[in-house]
Amino acid sequence: MMASQSRLYEVGIYGRLSKEDLKAAGEVSRPVTASLSIEHQVSILTEYAKEQGWIIRQVYTDDGYSGGNFERPGFQRMIEDAKDGRINLILVKDLSRFGRDSVGIGYYTDEVLPSIGCRFVALSDGIDSEQEDGDALPLLSLLGDFYLKDISRKIKAVLRSKAENGECLMAYVPYGYQKSPEDKHRLIIDEYAAGVVRKIYSLRLQNTGFAAIARQLNTEGILPPRAYWNRRNGKENAKGAYNLWRDATVKTILRNDVYLGHLTQMVTGTVSYKDKTQIRKDEDEWIRHENIHEAIIDQTTWDAVQQIDLKKSIKVSAPQLSLFSSLLVCADCGSKLTCNTESQRRKNGTVVKYRSYHCPLYYQTGRAACSSHTIYELGLIELIRADLEKHAARVQCDEQQVREELQKRVSTDLPDVRFLEQEIMGLKKRLAELDGKFATLYEDKVLRKISENSFDLLMINYNQERQQAGERLAELEKKQAAIQKKFLDIAKWTKLIRNCLGLKTIDRELLEELIDHIEIGERKVIDGKKQQDIKIVYKFVGSLDE
Repeated sequence: MMASQSRLYEVGIYGRLSKEDLKAAGEVSRPVTASLSIEHQVSILTEYAKEQGWIIRQVYTDDGYSGGNFERPGFQRMIEDAKDGRINLILVKDLSRFGRDSVGIGYYTDEVLPSIGCRFVALSDGIDSEQEDGDALPLLSLLGDFYLKDISRKIKAVLRSKAENGECLMAYVPYGYQKSPEDKHRLIIDEYAAGVVRKIYSLRLQNTGFAAIARQLNTEGILPPRAYWNRRNGKENAKGAYNLWRDATVKTILRNDVYLGHLTQMVTGTVSYKDKTQIRKDEDEWIRHENIHEAIIDQTTWDAVQQIDLKKSIKVSAPQLSLFSSLLVCADCGSKLTCNTESQRRKNGTVVKYRSYHCPLYYQTGRAACSSHTIYELGLIELIRADLEKHAARVQCDEQQVREELQKRVSTDLPDVRFLEQEIMGLKKRLAELDGKFATLYEDKVLRKISENSFDLLMINYNQERQQAGERLAELEKKQAAIQKKFLDIAKWTKLIRNCLGLKTIDRELLEELIDHIEIGERKVIDGKKQQDIKIVYKFVGSLDE
């Protein structure tokens, strides 16, 4: 590639290395080879930039980030610097370092960078946006996409094969076990933790409740699973609730048949090689081995404990939905407050029942974490009624002003609408260009300007890009519709709140219609007066606290 001398280039060098690259090269457990390392990439690019007489302004790197996702910190900083004019040339070792998603690559190289006057050079692939011949870029980006998909498929196949062979693939082994020093894929008993597991089962056999077991373990100063794992592995000490046993942790241990010597894996997976969102697989996809490691609990004890759970579950009737059920949230730990009905005897002898709500974590840990955050239902009803009527009066007085204030408030939480529209327009333009290329390509084939093999290869490329661009366009248009919905929601909220003028009481239907959740703080005594912070978060518009 020949350097252009007509412009002073201020270069941003970009290097990337992902876990997939390491696995593909067989370097998972050994240091990165020189040819793969980010340092090697930067060294080559630095030398080349100096030979061209370019000024190196910044080096951007992303270590351990997949090329299928462009939400990488180093990459995004580089793009922002290019938009701000700090750099006007992006230099990478090859296109795969820039990214492996063909639609994303096309968006940045065909739309974003040209629109801000930023040159793009992929050294090893001979790609330079200043050169007229750019036919190789779409094909190389498509091959990068195929590579990413193929690597993902191979990794999943290897992991499944290991699981089918009975190898334990868990990063965090079940409490009570540890990885064997001779074979890290085999479980052996951790005698200390196994003793705690046996203690939990013993207490349950005495009909001790889950929360009561957690309370006893906390009182005795026994570390719960996460904190114990951190200490054993020399990690930073866990903080907050992770340092305490909870009833849910006890319940999980009492219902996990790993303690019988069984091992169940491949229960969860990801949506796709691009979307790493975790999903639960169908049970027929799980891989299960029985009696594969030493048991901590014998079958008789296991069966007796499960029978206790069964009897207790039969006795528990379906809970009655309280007025504020699932709407109240602890302001300190985020737990949803639970309802409690209590009776109070008055001086005249009558008994009155009151409903109150409190933080479950406080009681689940035997009062070892958080605090009660108790609030009574009657007082909360009056507080919310007054807040609803206050906002209703404002809407009644000047609805247009209220809407404008709310639109300004929610706009700060929305993505850049202009950037979104620009990308949508760019994708539509690209799809129109692809339609034109389809026609031209077919005409070239008929006129025998290109061979049959070239035609087939380009058709695969264009079809793939068209499909992915169409999917990306649909995704962005969905986001655009969500933004428009935000403003429609504000109009809906003002209409609903208007009806609360003169409200005498509130019911469950009204709460579900208008309120997302209510944050309850701890009660305090300040200057001899009881105070409690309460934050109402409305649907559609969020919190309206000043």
